[in-house]
Amino acid sequence: MSTAEKTADRSASKKARTRQRLVDAARTVFNADGFYDSKLSDIPPEAGLSTGTFYNYFTSKEEIFQAVMVDVLAELQEIRTERNIATRRRPVDSIREANRTYLQGYRRNARLMADCNALARMNPAIREIKDQIDSVFETRLATAIRRWQQQGIAINDVDPLYAANALAYMVDRFANEFYVFGKPYEQEQAIDTLTKLWARALGVPTD
Repeated sequence: MSTAEKTADRSASKKARTRQRLVDAARTVFNADGFYDSKLSDIPPEAGLSTGTFYNYFTSKEEIFQAVMVDVLAELQEIRTERNIATRRRPVDSIREANRTYLQGYRRNARLMADCNALARMNPAIREIKDQIDSVFETRLATAIRRWQQQGIAINDVDPLYAANALAYMVDRFANEFYVFGKPYEQEQAIDTLTKLWARALGVPTD
């Protein structure tokens, strides 16, 4: 690698680190104050950078929020990879693990998730990220339901994708009430209740 190439590589790495500092700072600000109540001017100081530096990387609060949600999506995808549902696990255990993973992920990003849902109605780019976040759970659940139907474990008179979307939306709404609006639920009881509702809706044994 030539000297010029090494210099360019170091410059690109530095820019990537600076951009990530801004994204991390925005995530802290949005999680603390929410997208709508926070100010763009709050982000650069949180990152230890100037406002001028911010505009070298982003043009608006909406654009950096999108970058934050890309990070959230990557984390959720990584969690699902680490906790991939084993085909030999009992269906009710798989359902429980899916609910636990979703609630724990939502809890860490509650304000972000709520604001993402609101912004997705107006911003196509954020809507696309929201759809990808939803599919992290819904696609795998639909695949599992289809497999359980083929094995004779789950009821077979419902469409797997429709059922997955309906059940995932129930958990999403529950998590919103729990973590955003502060309903006085207890997490383990919530996971147990949601798991039983899912399993009974699908006709899956719970013992």
